[in-house]
Amino acid sequence: MINEETRAFIAAHASDDVRRLALNAKVAEGVDLRAALVQIEGAQRLKYKAPRFAATAGVEFPERISLEQCSSEATAAYKADIIRRAVAVRGCMADLTGGLGVDFMAMSPCFEKAVYVERNEELCALARNNFPAMGLGGFSVVCAEAEEFLSSMKPVDFMFLDPARRSGCNRKVVLLGDCTPDVTRLLPSIRERCSCLMLKLSPMLDISAAGAALGKCTEIHVVAVGGEVKEIIAFIDFSCESDTLIVCSDICGAQTFVFSFRMREERAAVCDFTDEIGNFLYEPAAPVLKAGAFRLPAQRYGLKKLHPNTHLYTSDEINRDFIGKIFKVESVVGFSKKEIKQLCSSLPQANVAVRNFPMRAEELRSRLRIKDGGDGYVFGVTLYSGRHVLVSCRLVPRGNVEAF
Repeated sequence: MINEETRAFIAAHASDDVRRLALNAKVAEGVDLRAALVQIEGAQRLKYKAPRFAATAGVEFPERISLEQCSSEATAAYKADIIRRAVAVRGCMADLTGGLGVDFMAMSPCFEKAVYVERNEELCALARNNFPAMGLGGFSVVCAEAEEFLSSMKPVDFMFLDPARRSGCNRKVVLLGDCTPDVTRLLPSIRERCSCLMLKLSPMLDISAAGAALGKCTEIHVVAVGGEVKEIIAFIDFSCESDTLIVCSDICGAQTFVFSFRMREERAAVCDFTDEIGNFLYEPAAPVLKAGAFRLPAQRYGLKKLHPNTHLYTSDEINRDFIGKIFKVESVVGFSKKEIKQLCSSLPQANVAVRNFPMRAEELRSRLRIKDGGDGYVFGVTLYSGRHVLVSCRLVPRGNVEAF
């Protein structure tokens, strides 16, 4: 436990640069400088990722690696929403890979009883301290390996695992079978001991690989925060036999934008391609692309796709329901020297991107000789005929678009 002298030092230097503090701090008697630096860095790192943890008096933090691997409070709350919607019986849950406990803090209030299981003794000690400090009750902490606990545990209504995605050589791994614990090997035992299972998976994992490794998932969620994919969540209700529902979610502050589908819908989608760009250009949110929904957005939103391999869409009338970015097209030019010169003279600065284009974005920016940034956008794209064009456009503010 941290003594009072060290707590006072932490409070006095809460916003200081940790590296400078380590080199230059004047430490009074009784202050554990190393422990203080860990706590100051922990609070600073979690200020935006897990603000409740960072701001609650009495909460203590582990070493950096556990902070890097923990969920954000936004994605933890998202998991709790899945539980409230999809788990019918909520008597007892078990989190077999507790970690810092951000997910456990969000999910455990959904149940009458909750068990936090973690193999690291330091993290277990922190859990016993932090959870009550944050007002959580009705939980127990068990220091054990996930496999060990699983072999003797009583059945629960819900089980959660976030397998460690680092090898013995501390290299990042993606495939489920390479993670610790290996859920694919434990799946028969898990099935015997819970009604519903949720797994937090690498954002780099191909969702088809997740389905193949786990068998039939009830739901697979591709979750982004502010447009960046952070997690893939697999949810299995072992009593459910329906086709997998794929849920693409982008958490943007207080709003969450959602695009849900089943893969058979994507395969059957009727998608019109075009060689003409209308008044608006649409770029799907990252979770939609990660999930492999390339044709379905065109059908669902009444848009035309530029090319089978150009994952942008267009329309003459705006569809504000679209999940992703919408741009107002200002001009479309070819790739001749004259047209490029004309474009550059009217647009000295822009964000340059390419989609299914024979140049990288950096090469195109160099060719155009325009500065990076500003509020303008230039997309290098390939149309249905194979023609390469440059689309100059500006982002349409989303405004008060409702979640869908």
